[in-house]
Amino acid sequence: MPDSPAKPEEPKRIDFLVTPDVPVYRPFLGIDIARVATYWSDVEYHWAVAYIYLLAEPRDKDAFSAYFSMRDWRKRKQLFFNQAQARSLPGLLKQEAQNLYAEFEERARARNTVVHGTWAYSPQREDVIYLAQPRELGVQVNRVFTGIENIAKGRRGEVSVDLGRGAYDEWDHARFEAVIAEMVAYKNRVMEYGNRVSAHSLAVLTRRLWPGT
Repeated sequence: MPDSPAKPEEPKRIDFLVTPDVPVYRPFLGIDIARVATYWSDVEYHWAVAYIYLLAEPRDKDAFSAYFSMRDWRKRKQLFFNQAQARSLPGLLKQEAQNLYAEFEERARARNTVVHGTWAYSPQREDVIYLAQPRELGVQVNRVFTGIENIAKGRRGEVSVDLGRGAYDEWDHARFEAVIAEMVAYKNRVMEYGNRVSAHSLAVLTRRLWPGT
């Protein structure tokens, strides 16, 4: 008799445990979440340095802290370009700042996804953690309340929540490293930009202090 076709293997069950303690259960990957946060702080620091280079005003000791402590990056951007206008920053340097700030928003979204994410881990997987998708979680929560409402009205209702793999985005060490590498490359461009701004400001300061040089 011919062999009967083999039954397809049942997919292995993956349990997801959503908890703020994910870094405790997966410390190696929890460190990566923290690294994304600290690398982003480095990006913001070097934008503040570029701002101080633009001012070229050593007597204004509070300018750095005032700029660096702003939580709204759009206000920082506006302040930067206000000073760029006041300090007659050349058009090419203004355009480069516009480009860098446009990329800042993109990098900020990647950082926010990681730092402000709702994380989960699986007892079956030690090498990854899972970022819960807010939209998918919202859909499932809505199903619960819709089910409760239907039951209250005497209709058949669904009150269970099924969060399958589609509700989670898988992150491993390599994926975190890719995000961090992009941040580092961006930070380096901001540093280089700050140096060019510094050169311009020093030239303006020199002409002001020693006219005719």
